[in-house]
Amino acid sequence: YENYYLVGGFRFPEELKKKAEQQTFKYLGKVEYDEEVMEKNFQGNSLLELPETSRAYDSVKDILRKAGYDKKALSLSDLLNV
Repeated sequence: YENYYLVGGFRFPEELKKKAEQQTFKYLGKVEYDEEVMEKNFQGNSLLELPETSRAYDSVKDILRKAGYDKKALSLSDLLNV
């Protein structure tokens, strides 16, 4: 693989952040907990429908930017080209 990154899920403990940053692969951050993600998941709805005010949405957007995706894209759909 040309690019390989570490990304923590919302349960990733904060105390492991420094250890993750010391790994060979670049640590891009963690997805923040958001109750709306759980609701959409249980309902079978697309997470691409999350509002831009969602903490999870914001954190994933930041992670994708750190990975080098389009810095000018306004939505996760734009960043992921879907």
